[in-house]
Amino acid sequence: MLDITIFDGARRVEPHVVQFAWSNLCDLFEEASVQSWTRAAKLDRIAYVPGHVDGRRAAENVRHLSFGSYDIDLEECDRRYVSFAEMRKRLDAAGLAYILATSTKSLTAAHRYRLILRFDRTILPEQHSASWNHVNEQFGDIFDPSTHDCSRLSFFPARWEGHPVDTSGRAMLDWPVDNAFQAFACSREGAPFPFPEFSTTSVCWNTSVRAPRTRAHVAVPEPKNISQSAQNLLNECAAIVPPKNSLGYALATNPKNAFYVGSEPFGHVQGGRMFRFLCRVAARALRRRLPLNADLLFDLATAVNEVEGGPPRPDLRREVHRALARQAELVTGAHQSH
Repeated sequence: MLDITIFDGARRVEPHVVQFAWSNLCDLFEEASVQSWTRAAKLDRIAYVPGHVDGRRAAENVRHLSFGSYDIDLEECDRRYVSFAEMRKRLDAAGLAYILATSTKSLTAAHRYRLILRFDRTILPEQHSASWNHVNEQFGDIFDPSTHDCSRLSFFPARWEGHPVDTSGRAMLDWPVDNAFQAFACSREGAPFPFPEFSTTSVCWNTSVRAPRTRAHVAVPEPKNISQSAQNLLNECAAIVPPKNSLGYALATNPKNAFYVGSEPFGHVQGGRMFRFLCRVAARALRRRLPLNADLLFDLATAVNEVEGGPPRPDLRREVHRALARQAELVTGAHQSH
């Protein structure tokens, strides 16, 4: 199993560590690659660090890397340039497990893409610089140096639409949208990328000498002033949530699962507001002691929102926590009054 730490966009700092088998990771990225997303909203796209981050995203909080994520952004005139198709051909010939996905500014005349490689073992932070340099050398020194930071954020692929923005946030209206090149490829059955033995004296780029910051893991962030009975109910339901890559989790987060969603369509929720929907789902699940935590409710709401064609909801995570706390108080209060 491979660790991946997911963030709800570049502006979010809360880490969500998930484990996937390599084949499931390929499925996840392939599904993401066909989801429409505007280039201008890239920073709101779900993002990841290819390993385990314990706490806020920072180099000193990286515990290990499970796989590699490298950007290839060379211009076609560069002698080192490798097209998407040629890279795929080389990887297949080498028999490696890989994922290739084009990035936001990929053009027909200049392919820009991300290479994701499965490792034959986890890489510790102190081995990151040596491992990055080794992989880059093996691929002909073609990686964007910014991927050298072990805590660097990579965005999930997408079916990118519209114009990108520059560093100041202004739309690049002269960017040739009609000449965009998009593609995805992966190898589920290939071999992991092999590493030699590394010296432990190399250090992670930007790593400080401060002690690692840690954060206690709880089922859901405990809101202020929540009663103990409500917190106990949340913990009880969170304790039985199945793993994220399991069939049980997939069923629980299916928008058609009436056990959670009920029989009323999303659009029939009073006022049509997401928060009302979250409260209704949380109340149903908590009353029935169904598996439920913040991640599950967030994933279910995201799936329902996509089915309904709703816009991205940057505050969804916060609304999830509010709904859970409110409904836990109401459910336990109702129980205590009987």
